[in-house]
Amino acid sequence: MSLTTQDLKQIRTAVREEAESVISARVEPRFDNLDGRIEALGNDVKDIYKMISELQKLTRPIAHIEKYDLEQKVLKTYRNVLAIAKDAGVTLPRE
Repeated sequence: MSLTTQDLKQIRTAVREEAESVISARVEPRFDNLDGRIEALGNDVKDIYKMISELQKLTRPIAHIEKYDLEQKVLKTYRNVLAIAKDAGVTLPRE
């Protein structure tokens, strides 16, 4: 018994359809899971970037003060403490 060209085409088609079916059933759901995980990682990276950015904003004023001499640093810090106390409704003792 020999196979004709048509028989070979039908066999190839059947094998191809089965392979596609297996891939759809077993592999593609894993990609869906990976897509969700990749999106979550991307969101985490964005959140970490925002946190780092906020931390850098907090340290910048301190770096800005570093260029002043000691007396200027004390006076600027004192003005900042007075402003914070005023905002908080705290009366500071004065000497």
